[in-house]
Amino acid sequence: MPGVVALVVATLLVPGAACRKTSPERTLEVLVPLLPATLDPFADSRLVARSIFTAIYEPLAEETAFGIRPAIAESWTNPNPETWVFRISRDALFHDGTPVTGRDVVDAAHASRTSRGSLAALADLKSIEVLDERTVQFRTHKPAEDFLLTVSAVFVPRKTGEAFQGSGPFRIVAQTPDRVLLRRHPRPGHPHPLLEEVVFRRFSSPAEGLRLLRRREVAAVIDPTPAMVEEVRDDPRYRVVVTESGGLSYLAVGFSADPGPLGDVRVRRALRLAIDLPELVRTGLVAGGTPSGQLIPPGAFGFDPKRTASGRNLAEARRLLALAGLPRGFDTDLDVNPNGHRTAVILARQAAEAGIRLRVALHTSDEFVARIDGHSSLYLYSWYVGQDAGQALRNAFHTKDLSRGLGSLNRTGFSSSAVDLAFADLTAATRPEDRLERLRVLSDLLDAELPWIPLFSAREARILPSWLDLPRRADGLFVIAEARLADGRR
Repeated sequence: MPGVVALVVATLLVPGAACRKTSPERTLEVLVPLLPATLDPFADSRLVARSIFTAIYEPLAEETAFGIRPAIAESWTNPNPETWVFRISRDALFHDGTPVTGRDVVDAAHASRTSRGSLAALADLKSIEVLDERTVQFRTHKPAEDFLLTVSAVFVPRKTGEAFQGSGPFRIVAQTPDRVLLRRHPRPGHPHPLLEEVVFRRFSSPAEGLRLLRRREVAAVIDPTPAMVEEVRDDPRYRVVVTESGGLSYLAVGFSADPGPLGDVRVRRALRLAIDLPELVRTGLVAGGTPSGQLIPPGAFGFDPKRTASGRNLAEARRLLALAGLPRGFDTDLDVNPNGHRTAVILARQAAEAGIRLRVALHTSDEFVARIDGHSSLYLYSWYVGQDAGQALRNAFHTKDLSRGLGSLNRTGFSSSAVDLAFADLTAATRPEDRLERLRVLSDLLDAELPWIPLFSAREARILPSWLDLPRRADGLFVIAEARLADGRR
């Protein structure tokens, strides 16, 4: 066995070696700007990390464009408004062949409640109980209409030592800081994915990304730089796929990191009015997009098409700054990662015209994530909310209380009793029309406070080999198990 492990790792470390083992239509290298430091599915909420995790792990039930469908659970019941009972499928097996048990589900739920990188907070969960080896019961303090959406974001791994086992369509073969090698794992009762082997490979700089694209081996690219898109535009081996991403880019104010003048809502409103969103979209994005007047992106339940972006008004921005005691404006840092640098430079130029002088601070992807977790007074980022915005909003804006699984992704320290109360009202909504109304109330409250300043919904550019296709998803994930041939065949 040691010799086999050494051979696997050596294969992973030789560029293109994994991609030469099988036919071109059954293997894929995916170039990414970052990789998770660990394959703990609760440790990293970034989109690329979650795209990798969806290949390895499964939740009890999964969210699709057509609703919630079984995954590890074969069925569930809701015997009363506060109780959910899930029955685990006999076919749910970890990659080592052992069955997924109720204890594994309970362990995953507890990890999700307390992890800083989890998207599913299981807010106000009263208890989790193993009824038998294949049955788990969840009880909440109050009725939770969106509980299935919560469960769909809880991956169920098994941890042995420092290693993680999954039950998903791909198993982990090897991992280094620059590569993760996955191989297709046959599962009873599930269709085989198209791809047999996938390597996620990090490009550490735009120059390295270009170098990797110029090789003989053809790769896919998540979050390509503008130069990478231009490099392959006329290359018949590739195609650039542009779609509405389902995400939203924003400026976030760090309330727990000494926000300075931005702690005054008048200053935040002034910054919003200083931005020329149409120009920003036209000149700052790889594939264009749509200016936004709300934090819920198009396509998500809760989006209000009548809530359009406000126009630029430099005179009003200067007036608000003067009212806040800043007639000469002020200086502050704007933290960005490499993908946001182009947009940030344009933002800084625009804001300066109102007297808001933004110093663009560029960080590597990993440095950026560490920086915005309570240490940044202002940063540029994006998020994806999936089919329903309620849970994503609660994770980002509820007052943080990890003991209750609330505000799990609230990096900025924002806290509002009115917003917290609105989340309680939303959770209790039992009819779609009531839920929609309460999401609109939340939008109004967040628009008044402006903890985040919504900017735009960007169109997403991906680079794919000419033979490959991936369906668009509202959550923005790159799900390799859904890959198909470009002619529609599996």
